[in-house]
Amino acid sequence: MDDEAGALLARLMGWARAKTNQSGFSRLVGRELSGVPDDLLAGLDALVSADLLATVGRLWEHGWQPRDLLHVAGRLDTWSSALAADVALEQVRRSPRAGLAPPAWREQLDAAADQARAADLGRWPTGGDWRAVDRLVAAGVPSLSAWAGALRLLVRLGELPPLTRTLPPPSAWRTDPTPTTTSGTPPPGTPPPGTPPPRTTGSPPGPGPSRDKVLGTIRALLAKAESTEFAAEAEALSGKAQAMMTRHAIDEALLHAGDLDDVEVVSHRVLIDSPYPAEKVHLLSAVGRANRTRVVWADELAMATVVGTPVDVDQVELLFVSLLIQSTRAMAEAGTADPGSFDRSPRFRRAFLTAYAVRIGERLNVADAETTAAYGSELVPVLRRQEEAVAATYERLFPHTREMSSTRSYDRQGWEAGRRAADRASFVAGRLTG
Repeated sequence: MDDEAGALLARLMGWARAKTNQSGFSRLVGRELSGVPDDLLAGLDALVSADLLATVGRLWEHGWQPRDLLHVAGRLDTWSSALAADVALEQVRRSPRAGLAPPAWREQLDAAADQARAADLGRWPTGGDWRAVDRLVAAGVPSLSAWAGALRLLVRLGELPPLTRTLPPPSAWRTDPTPTTTSGTPPPGTPPPGTPPPRTTGSPPGPGPSRDKVLGTIRALLAKAESTEFAAEAEALSGKAQAMMTRHAIDEALLHAGDLDDVEVVSHRVLIDSPYPAEKVHLLSAVGRANRTRVVWADELAMATVVGTPVDVDQVELLFVSLLIQSTRAMAEAGTADPGSFDRSPRFRRAFLTAYAVRIGERLNVADAETTAAYGSELVPVLRRQEEAVAATYERLFPHTREMSSTRSYDRQGWEAGRRAADRASFVAGRLTG
């Protein structure tokens, strides 16, 4: 029976790898499984489930994390993403180190559990006998769709390339902390990327407002910027918010000025959703450059990696998310401003997002340069050493990269609307939580 199930799985996987469209593949699966006895189907489900769990286990060791899997699976369909969440949870549950998962992993697994429960996959405990197709069918997915979805997910996960490790994999989870590796991977059990390191050496914190107080002031500035009806006032308020964000990052660097030989550098992945992912990553790159980080884009996976000091990486992600939300709202408003125009076309929207990113980069660079200059010569060796540390880590993690380029022509109305929206955008700082 095992040989028969294995041969059947090999035929089905061959069809799945042929990249047949979803409806065509479902018909092929239906033909292959028509008349197959229940015991053989049960054996086939066991093989598919074991392969999914083994594949995900290997992916953990090659740099993948739960939210990465859900991101890639979600590009197939909603049920594939839900099944990927369930596989991730089951794979970690079976690990003898499951109880040692660091906070960043636990947060991602909690999010995966929420997604599995939302799809009704989390209603039934596995009891040690986890079966992918059975769980999909129990959650209400038609049997044929469940088989096709599980097989397509297995093929997609098997094709995924290794990723740069930004968090320790399950095999590295320990009860005792170990030093940060030379690859920039935080030690197991430490806070996630973006959390400033404890101040154990170097200059002690000087007098001044706490980080929470700084962020409270920034939020107040943004609230005023969003509520004012005057463009000049909004510009001044948002510029002040960016200056405060830059000063906070600089203050963190100066606190460690005595540790110039030990600059902490981390890498953190940012997932970019459709539509227009290439245009959105231009915005991330603009924010990253202005905040002294390096950004690498993996187009096929719609993922970017940000390399920099913890405080800079943290602020880049929050600022990017905030600006992306603002750009989406502004683009929707521009698209409805002139009924009957081309404002809602993909060409208009690509131009809008690209111009928005360019103008945001200009604004951030001006604010950063002005604030940095205010610190004078004291900051020069600090930023130089930080830049060297970030560049060294970047080159080690990503030795083969190329610059993104575009020769595309852009819609003039979309370009102008994007620049206007960027002029109105507010800047934020802080941490992404929850």
